Amino acid sequence: MEPPIREQVETMTTIFEVWKALEKQFSGKSNKMQATRIMHELTNLKQGSKSVTEYAGEMKRLYRELHYYHPFEPVDKNDMAVHHTWFEPFVGKLFLDGLNQEFDLRRQLIFSKTEWLSLDDIISSVIEKETRLAQPKEHGQEKSDARAALFIQARRAPKSFGKIDKSKLFCNHCKRPRHTKDACFELHGYPTWWEKGKSQPGGGQGAHKRQANLTTSKGELPVIDVRALEDFTSKLRLSEDLSSSQDSSKVESSFHATSHKGMTPHQAHNFTTQSKSWIIDTGATNHMTGASNIFTSYTPCSGKDKVRVADGSMAPITGRGSVRCTKTLSLSPVLHVPNFPVNLLSVSSITKSLNCRGWFDPTCCAFQELGTGRLLGTGTVHDGLYYLDEGSDEVAFALCLSPSQELLLYHRRLGHLSFAALFRIYPSLFKLCPREILVCDACELAKHTRVSYPSIGLRSGKPFEMIHSDVWGPCEVRSISGHRWFVTFIDCFSRYTWLYLLKHKSDVCSVFKDLCALIKNQHGATIKILRSDNGTEYINQEFGQFLASNGIEHQTTCVNTPEQNGVA
Repeated sequence: MEPPIREQVETMTTIFEVWKALEKQFSGKSNKMQATRIMHELTNLKQGSKSVTEYAGEMKRLYRELHYYHPFEPVDKNDMAVHHTWFEPFVGKLFLDGLNQEFDLRRQLIFSKTEWLSLDDIISSVIEKETRLAQPKEHGQEKSDARAALFIQARRAPKSFGKIDKSKLFCNHCKRPRHTKDACFELHGYPTWWEKGKSQPGGGQGAHKRQANLTTSKGELPVIDVRALEDFTSKLRLSEDLSSSQDSSKVESSFHATSHKGMTPHQAHNFTTQSKSWIIDTGATNHMTGASNIFTSYTPCSGKDKVRVADGSMAPITGRGSVRCTKTLSLSPVLHVPNFPVNLLSVSSITKSLNCRGWFDPTCCAFQELGTGRLLGTGTVHDGLYYLDEGSDEVAFALCLSPSQELLLYHRRLGHLSFAALFRIYPSLFKLCPREILVCDACELAKHTRVSYPSIGLRSGKPFEMIHSDVWGPCEVRSISGHRWFVTFIDCFSRYTWLYLLKHKSDVCSVFKDLCALIKNQHGATIKILRSDNGTEYINQEFGQFLASNGIEHQTTCVNTPEQNGVA
């Protein structure tokens, strides 16, 4: 407690009085004033000289403080959904409005999207732009940026001037009504849908002029080529938060993977290791994996079904189920083949189950939904193989935690609290990360129990062929004769047991010699095999020399597995 506050309550005699005094002073109206101050700072926050990471961190800090001083208390789940639908996009717009002027293009691209991105995706996209601005820009990239900016302005132009009376417009170039010079087809080229312009001279020249000239005079707005836009926007697809994939597994149509030559290859920014990635294989008939811990749903099989692998051998199928590779791509059915070294993604299976098409370029590939044209997943060539970009829909940065990692961090800090309880405490954290994909290795291993060894009823062919032995002790209370241990010797054939009391654990060797002499004199037989654990009472020089001199084989259990010596 700070000195000024302590002076106000030091004369109070009970903790209850101190608590009530502090509650009156710092709750209620004080929290409302703090929330008002934070809201004012949030709406007036600008980037200025700060980096995007520092600016985003300051924005998120104010966002969290606002929730603390003015918490939202929903009545039901619908209220929480409405709250997230309104407030998070509001903070995202404040973040974009506060950016410096060099991010105007990225701000326009984000605002032009039909579906609003989440706050984390907006920050990731702007950080990517900041990284690109820090690098020397190539001449071709400057052209693409200019084209994209002009495309956005052209696409927004009809919305701004849709209510203008075209009967009052007049073109000073072609001397015709109902349009102006900046939209004249004779000057900028006729579009493909304009049948009248195809027969007019100069239409093709105007089209070539439109593609060749990237700079315009004041007041002119060129029409952009769609291929130039694809060259620019393909680099942004990996950072977009695509909507969840619809289940279209029942559609029974297949398409061959063809090469899409009209689209420029994009470079996938994936940071996953190739050993855990999915290899895109046009020769595989089914999706296959050897890892059983990546299935979201799993159905065991009898193991009688087999699949032929690349070396020609037959491998058993122990199960099948569904695997979620990315946010937008879920594979089903996936065959579980134990000890299979890689993960194979079958092109024929994915095109049938998801009703999509695949196109392949020399450096990358992609799968696109036929009905909507939505991008389902991308792949990149590594060492001659196409690898699925598992993290392609979210760009990773060192200073930004993914939603799943942030959730696991809260999970560990709260003493490995269950995800169901964590959802009740922080439901907002699960908006971008469903509970089904969260896995805590420490929790799973801590709840595992070691499987006991089943009794197989082992018996030797005749008496004294095998003797099982084990030592028990020490006992806290000594016997009258001072014994604290005992050792048992069990015949594997008859289960007859000899028990010897021991004062010291090292006496096992001497009593075993007595047992061998007893069996030899009384039964005229010798011990052939002794089975025990790896205790030092059995594994020592004296015991080993005696066994070797009498031709007795010593069998021990596996290291740290004494339960294998189950008979003793």
